[in-house]
Amino acid sequence: MLPALGCTLLYTLVALWPAAQAAGLPTAGAATPVHWFGLSWAPSGGTAVLLLVVSAGASGACLEAIVSFADRAGNRTLERGWLRQSLMRVAAGASVAAVVYLVLHLALFAGADVNPAGVAALSGLAGLCTRQATLRLVALARGEPRRRLAAWLR
Repeated sequence: MLPALGCTLLYTLVALWPAAQAAGLPTAGAATPVHWFGLSWAPSGGTAVLLLVVSAGASGACLEAIVSFADRAGNRTLERGWLRQSLMRVAAGASVAAVVYLVLHLALFAGADVNPAGVAALSGLAGLCTRQATLRLVALARGEPRRRLAAWLR
């Protein structure tokens, strides 16, 4: 089930890429159509980028879940309920990627052109490291000292 979900998410990334790339161009005119499993629609630039973020975050979390399954199955420590937990991690990875993107975009890059490759990379890493990214966001929200946050970024 997880490999099929991972393939679907990668297909979604490829389908969204042209629309997200057009959103980053300063001369973007009409919305670029997205073709996804026979459906065709033209999201706005911001919608395409946000969908790219969510898809990349879910892809990263799905990759982490597949690696976790391989480790647990290989070590014979796979437990009941593992699949439900892993599917929830994929949803959490998508959510964390969206929050990380919005925080960084609003705080650091407001008004800047969007680079889809950078956005997808950041979102994929946020999904892959959902637990760690969540801890960093909580520390940021609590206003932890900057030197401690800077130490985490090293």
